[in-house]
Amino acid sequence: MGIGQAIGRHFDRNGGLVTGTIARKLRGDVGYVERALEQAGEHRIRCVGVENGAYGTQTIVLSMHSGADLNTVKARGDLIAGFLGHDRVYGIKRRGGHVLLTIGPDRDFPSEREEYATVDGVDADLRVTHHESGRDAVDELAAGYPRFADSIGSYVEVFTTAGLAVKSVTKEPNPDGSACTVTTWTVPGFTHLHISPTGLLVALKGVPGQTLNTYRGALPHLVTAWNAKNLSVSEPEGGTYLLAFNDRDPLKGRDYRLQGPHRYDADAGRSLLGVGTDGREVWISWAGNAGLVIAGAPGTGKTASLLPVLAGMAGQAEIHLVDGKAMFDWEGISPICRTYIRSGKPDAPQEMLRRVYAASKRRGEAVYRLTGESNFWLLNRQQRRELGVTPVFIILDECQKFLDWSGMEKDEKAIVAANRKYIREMVQEGRSAGVVVILITQKPTSESIPTIIRDNAALRLSYYVRSSAAAIAVLGTGRGDGAPSPERDIKNGQLGRFVYDDTERGVAVLGQSFFLPGKEALPIMERWNPVVDQSDLADDLLRRAGISVDDVVLDVDEPAPTPKAKAPEVAEPAPEPEAPETTETPTASEPEPPQEPAVTVAEEEVPTDDPFAGL
Repeated sequence: MGIGQAIGRHFDRNGGLVTGTIARKLRGDVGYVERALEQAGEHRIRCVGVENGAYGTQTIVLSMHSGADLNTVKARGDLIAGFLGHDRVYGIKRRGGHVLLTIGPDRDFPSEREEYATVDGVDADLRVTHHESGRDAVDELAAGYPRFADSIGSYVEVFTTAGLAVKSVTKEPNPDGSACTVTTWTVPGFTHLHISPTGLLVALKGVPGQTLNTYRGALPHLVTAWNAKNLSVSEPEGGTYLLAFNDRDPLKGRDYRLQGPHRYDADAGRSLLGVGTDGREVWISWAGNAGLVIAGAPGTGKTASLLPVLAGMAGQAEIHLVDGKAMFDWEGISPICRTYIRSGKPDAPQEMLRRVYAASKRRGEAVYRLTGESNFWLLNRQQRRELGVTPVFIILDECQKFLDWSGMEKDEKAIVAANRKYIREMVQEGRSAGVVVILITQKPTSESIPTIIRDNAALRLSYYVRSSAAAIAVLGTGRGDGAPSPERDIKNGQLGRFVYDDTERGVAVLGQSFFLPGKEALPIMERWNPVVDQSDLADDLLRRAGISVDDVVLDVDEPAPTPKAKAPEVAEPAPEPEAPETTETPTASEPEPPQEPAVTVAEEEVPTDDPFAGL
């Protein structure tokens, strides 16, 4: 028997799935009864309907004519029953202008019975679909999910054993006038079977009174019954439950290694990150946002994934990067960075943070005076080109080195407090200033990224983490029961696999990052210089607007004091392998040394020999 037959065999003509009840065969219609009345010699009674009842009984709906009444039916009842092949009359009564004659076989009726039914409202035309057009979904269901396909014919038993049957008790009169206690077990009904990129999805209409916790409790039994070890359940809408087999990796088997960076989309203010499980591209939308939090265990692909994103901004954004690991992971994009520091010391980013924060205030004032626009992201391409302004990105890798003051001395805590203030202010205000702060950490806790900063950072990206607490620390709460989770849906060792809180789609997305090794990016990036210094540009724009730099009110503290040296007997962390290395392009007041074949490129200007061409 095919799957379609197995499903259809359990649908009654009203669209409900019913098993365990007695199949009733219609033993005559109106014409058949009319002939029986003629044989009985009764022409004053006409049949207007036949209703099938329980236990093989039938109720004949009769219309009285020419003086016939209830007594006429009583006198002729046994004769009519005999002509219709029944043994006895069980009742005669009036209903409106008709007389009801109930007849049936001679039998004893039970005082109680049990039956099973499917929840009302289930469409008899059960859909079985495939995410790829042209594929035979039914055949693939049978071949790929044999245990599930075989269970469709006995689904009532499966759901009942799993604890998904809801009990109700009613009293019904038997045809002979006695009472019967009816216990009905109602089970969920299939509404749609879909083979998705992540595996089979089973949509069920739940029984009233059931909750998501009801189905979570049934999972262990269904896992065994269907051989679905990764089975999960969600409630996409009230009363509808989605069981996901999660047995396929839609991102496996594709090459995500790039030959070069994807260019930053300056018009939309976004960068390509990777591909989601639905096959659609996943973009990071910077426009209108001021903060991105990235977390992941060591070696999960954070740097390799973000490196092509930043490389794609060459000539179109100002980049300030501080590598708290003090390694060479970011060396590939160092040529395009206005600031490039390799140090894990708490004060390493502070002067840069102070300078960028102050510049963002001055630039915002100047842009407003010159254009009347208070939001950087609302400037059009022509306005940005004429002013020379670009978005500004601050990247703090292993940001806990600069934000976590746990175990620090008083002077170091003052430095970290200042770092926190600058970052908090820029994340809260940077949406209109065109400044984006990117915080990267292996340790997503409220100490490494203070919650006030995380909660104001609308963009959140997580690679594999080891616990749900870590996932919540970076992605926050309220993602929904069906949302992907980096500790559950990503396996350790799946490099570049991420969960991104996608602001364009409005949901969390499981996906795979494109990646580009730093050593492969370096030859491309060496052909570029950083964009025009936005701090110096801010002062120039103020002068164009006829405003003195001193007239711009800045809420910027002086840098925190440098921590004092500790006594030798106090244990210290291991010294940095190298002194902090800072690379900054000289300001306009200093002559810029010649760089070959480097070409300084403004945001919208593309060199004749475009390094991105053909990538």
